[in-house]
Amino acid sequence: MVLSDSDVGGDQAAAVAQARQTIAALDAQAYRHDVPLAGADPAAFVRWRRWGQGAPVVLIHGGHGSWQHWIKNIEALAQDRSVWVPDMPGYGDSSPAAANPQEELAYCRAIVAGLLQTMDAVLPHGSVDVVGFSFGGLVAGLLTAQCPRVRSLALLGPSGHAGPRQQIKDLVRWRGLQGQALADAMRNNLAATMLHQPEAIDAMAVQVHTHSSLQARYRSRTVSRTGVLVDALSTLAQPMLFVWGEHDVTAIPAVAAAALVQGQAQRRAHVWPNVGHWVQYEAAEPINQQLRKWLSQPA
Repeated sequence: MVLSDSDVGGDQAAAVAQARQTIAALDAQAYRHDVPLAGADPAAFVRWRRWGQGAPVVLIHGGHGSWQHWIKNIEALAQDRSVWVPDMPGYGDSSPAAANPQEELAYCRAIVAGLLQTMDAVLPHGSVDVVGFSFGGLVAGLLTAQCPRVRSLALLGPSGHAGPRQQIKDLVRWRGLQGQALADAMRNNLAATMLHQPEAIDAMAVQVHTHSSLQARYRSRTVSRTGVLVDALSTLAQPMLFVWGEHDVTAIPAVAAAALVQGQAQRRAHVWPNVGHWVQYEAAEPINQQLRKWLSQPA
């Protein structure tokens, strides 16, 4: 479900319609691969979408997210690579994992297992680069710790660093809301947690956040505030890039960078000024350039 043209005022209707068309057009360009999810209901599957050709890069979305978290990045990255984007189990178009979502760590591990299993089905051979955002960064780290063929790892605003967070504005409860009330709640919550600049909270951002939040069946808040990512990366030697927005409310970037980079030469950290947590949306053009350069590095 997404917002319809009638859910906003007249000045916003055209922008909402354009956002919906852009999302639908990009989705229509994707090759869909629905891979059976082992250990769950026989009809359960994980949906992978693929764009482009070339060496594979896997993009893993954040909590309360879906493939649409990468709406401004897929086409740019697909110029050079085949871009594979799953909806994690329990999110978007994918089925839930075979675990109790109330047991956050167990469910998180089931997500990782489901992604590993289905990734091996769609990408059975060769190395792969992985990019993760927010809770998807935590998942990407856990996946990499179990998958030696991950060549490099780029994590944008990753959770699981156990460090302090910046001051967050009050969130609005949105469950049960509809129409303009739902749109207003989503705008408030985007400003509180995801985006720093008011102009970044546009019709597309509201569409993506609404669609993804309504489909999310797992809340990752507790596990995201643990140090599980730091632990998972502690023995890994792959090149790693860590990226934050200056105003990312999920971290104090300098503190999180120190915990994750750990002084290792193959790890780099970068903070983009004047943007928030959803850095690949708010600073799409420089992030796309940064990721394309990172992914072009020889093994």
